[in-house]
Amino acid sequence: MDDSFTPSILLVLILNFDILSKNFRRIFKPQILVFLLNHWINRMELKKNFRNELFNRQEIMFDVESDKTPNFPEMKNKIAEEFSKPEENINVFNIKGNFGKKVFSIHAYVYDSKNDLDKAVQKTKKQRDAEKKAIEEKASSVAAEEKVKADAEAKKAEETSKAEAE
Repeated sequence: MDDSFTPSILLVLILNFDILSKNFRRIFKPQILVFLLNHWINRMELKKNFRNELFNRQEIMFDVESDKTPNFPEMKNKIAEEFSKPEENINVFNIKGNFGKKVFSIHAYVYDSKNDLDKAVQKTKKQRDAEKKAIEEKASSVAAEEKVKADAEAKKAEETSKAEAE
């Protein structure tokens, strides 16, 4: 059998530790215990770390042991901490799990800069159309503002010309 403690055994040992339990609770708050147990449970084991110079990125694949399925923002945060890169430079594109297992395989790219990420990630037609719409709406709103300003100036000019005529 493995000599290391599992999180459940560790929790039972902590809760049944009567002699120093008051001191232990005073030193370790429940939030710290939850953090320590979550840190213990969510172990990351790096399977592949490949440097792709063409795209200026690291292609990584690793396994995470967790009770629940990890989500994309959570994994971005963990990878950012692990590789000391900002979250905006990370693209997590795949999280796979097997039924009944608590081990999940995560595939991600860690780019050198945000610009490299923008160059490499291909946008869908829906995303491109949304960007076009946003640009057109901005242009139309600017044109409407200019029209309102021009109308206001024309009214001022008419009022000044009427005032001068009188």
